[in-house]
Amino acid sequence: MRELINMVVVLTGISLASGGLLASLRESTQERIDQQVLEFVKGPSVRAVFKDAANDPIATRFQLKDGEAVRTFFVGEIEGSLRGVALEATGKGYKGEIGLVVAIDTQTGNVLAIEVTTHSETPGLGAK
Repeated sequence: MRELINMVVVLTGISLASGGLLASLRESTQERIDQQVLEFVKGPSVRAVFKDAANDPIATRFQLKDGEAVRTFFVGEIEGSLRGVALEATGKGYKGEIGLVVAIDTQTGNVLAIEVTTHSETPGLGAK
């Protein structure tokens, strides 16, 4: 019986130590992970909606808090003036959320472009 208690105590200690290590590692790298997702996952779609922009819309982004949610907006400058604003939106897909970037022309109010940023649909089937 004493061996069983020792094994449980050791296993609990190892589990707590490894769980704490993983949590601290995730916490310390979360900012870099978010930057990589923005640059390499969402970035191509944001740049595609502002293909004629003189600025980098990723660098000129800003965030606004809407209740519990934080909304990210991207600014596109074309011909030296603010020409478009893009925002992230999500919609319900078959397997999960579908992330979109919607760019709106600030002068006319028309939609400039819509690009898909993230999805978990079946490649080649639901992704289309």
